[in-house]
Amino acid sequence: MGSDLWEETLNDMVQETCIEAFSGIGRKVYWWKIFKRIPEPENKDEVLAEVRSGALKAVNYIQKIAENRGKNFIISDSVRPI
Repeated sequence: MGSDLWEETLNDMVQETCIEAFSGIGRKVYWWKIFKRIPEPENKDEVLAEVRSGALKAVNYIQKIAENRGKNFIISDSVRPI
């Protein structure tokens, strides 16, 4: 995937961080927000805020590491609500 070991490691870090962060969205949001399989939680705004916070934390971490290596992975500056 990369031209050298650091490039490959950075690519792996991006993938693993995204998988970990965004799997939380699946566990916490998809079943009631997207699939309508279970009722909305009573604290739905808190759940959405927590998921958004986790997503932002993940992409900010990726971007910080990428910038330290002279790379740019994040091409958007906003995360829209689901």
